[in-house]
Amino acid sequence: MTHVRRKAIAILGAVLVPSAMMAPAASAAPADPPPGVTITVVSFSQDCWGGEVSMPVTATSFTVRYWGLHALAGGDSTPAESRQKCQVVLRVDNAVGFTYAISRLRFAGSAEVAAGATGELKTQHNFQGTPPSQEWTHKVPGPHAAPWTFDQQIPLDQVAFKPCGEERLLYLDTEMGVSAGDSDPSRTSIMALDTPDDSATYDLLWKTCP
Repeated sequence: MTHVRRKAIAILGAVLVPSAMMAPAASAAPADPPPGVTITVVSFSQDCWGGEVSMPVTATSFTVRYWGLHALAGGDSTPAESRQKCQVVLRVDNAVGFTYAISRLRFAGSAEVAAGATGELKTQHNFQGTPPSQEWTHKVPGPHAAPWTFDQQIPLDQVAFKPCGEERLLYLDTEMGVSAGDSDPSRTSIMALDTPDDSATYDLLWKTCP
């Protein structure tokens, strides 16, 4: 895979679909997604230059596609390029009486990592005003020149629902990193989430509020 560094214009968009934005008591039973959910991109942090978010009509998941989110090490790259963070802030509006949580993460990226180097993905999420989730990490050791995937089912005891009846933004934090290790210093290694085929998909678990 040949990668060329590029910049993109940030797009802050809104996608209309069926979903929900309220959180339940721990005893509430899982529920089907409510109708009429809307997801709106509030912001992308500057260092990932924007992207887009889409949700299927079923409102059981949504997908984030990033532009410019990649990390480089080796070759003519700079130390600052070896790690890049991106925060996406979303507003999810839904029918009254429902809440949701993220129950699964599925990332599909691309990488060209030299022998001796290692690419890394780190990700976590939280609702506005609540502690961040556990940080999940996926490593891609070199040599590697192909797509990579990361699929994480969140244990039920770690699933965190949005508080019922409260307006809370959803924060998604993603970090790409590359460590050159003992790789050939003339070789550039890259770990990316910024090609047209790359994406991050978040599955949603719904409950009714008491």
